[in-house]
Amino acid sequence: MTDTPAKVSLLNRFLNCIERMGNKLPHITMLFIYALIVTMLVSLCLSFINFDYVHPNTGEKIKILNMFAPDNLLSLIVSSVKNFMGFPPLGITIVATLGIGIAEGSGFVNVLIKKFLSVTPQKFLTPTVVFVSVICHIVSDSAYTILMPVSALIFYVSGRHPMAGIACSFAGLAGGFTASYTPSIIDPVMQSFTEAAAHIIDPGYSVNVLCNYFYALGGTFFVIGTVWYVTDKIIEPRLWATMPLDSGLKDQKDLALSSVSAKENRA
Repeated sequence: MTDTPAKVSLLNRFLNCIERMGNKLPHITMLFIYALIVTMLVSLCLSFINFDYVHPNTGEKIKILNMFAPDNLLSLIVSSVKNFMGFPPLGITIVATLGIGIAEGSGFVNVLIKKFLSVTPQKFLTPTVVFVSVICHIVSDSAYTILMPVSALIFYVSGRHPMAGIACSFAGLAGGFTASYTPSIIDPVMQSFTEAAAHIIDPGYSVNVLCNYFYALGGTFFVIGTVWYVTDKIIEPRLWATMPLDSGLKDQKDLALSSVSAKENRA
């Protein structure tokens, strides 16, 4: 059963609207700057309100600090380096990045991904790419530079649009940071924030680093199913309609993933 032209036209108009709005969004850096300004403006407004709450440990009255006040503004600027160095996930991120660099530089991650995807059945190409993408969050942001080109090549040699492979792997990898089968780098980040908040009530309270695992595990099924449907039913048909490849390129099968050498296989 195929969609009627009216439904297709309505879907295209909706997607065009989303694309236009997305293109108008400012740069991600500017979004953070805008968020900082908004937060400071909110602190200015709330600083004039009297809240009848006290800190549960110290008994001091809780009040909103006006970040535009000269002392607070100066403290924000002077303490910026200290705040950055004291950011709880920073140490874990640096150590993890060193390990990721070694794995990526040695070619281990690249070979592992290629071997896994080279045996993927064509019928389950999309969900397998999403599944691998979800798992590949363990190598942090370096996975974007490895997985997306490989996924595009796999889609291409399978007669599918390579841009769909990039979109599919990107969505799965992004979803894997919060929905994963294995503990992810976001777990210690969430744990550090949760524990710091818990210390307001109980300074000795300890939060397990896997406190978010079961929620993340359950989210993987939603991520895989959603990305699979959106890629096959919406993204790829739209790509063929708006960014068609030459018929010769679509039918070309002479490209293939580079074979894994004996040395790489042994490593």
